[in-house]
Amino acid sequence: MTVIATPAGPPQQITVSRASLRMGPQGLAAEIMRIAEKARRDANSRLHQTLERVVDPRELTAMGIEVSHDEPEWRL
Repeated sequence: MTVIATPAGPPQQITVSRASLRMGPQGLAAEIMRIAEKARRDANSRLHQTLERVVDPRELTAMGIEVSHDEPEWRL
């Protein structure tokens, strides 16, 4: 399963693998929400890393654009 997200918006694209469909409706919904939140944090982190070259990182954090310290996750 993959989710493409923007820093402040909803997921832009969700791709569900055949294996993910075996989770059942509630498990699949929970997994989509978990991965969507991780994708949003990752997008936020990439935006922060790009902008910190020209904007004080403390200002970015104050605006809610923070660096994620999540571990990389393989696609399911």
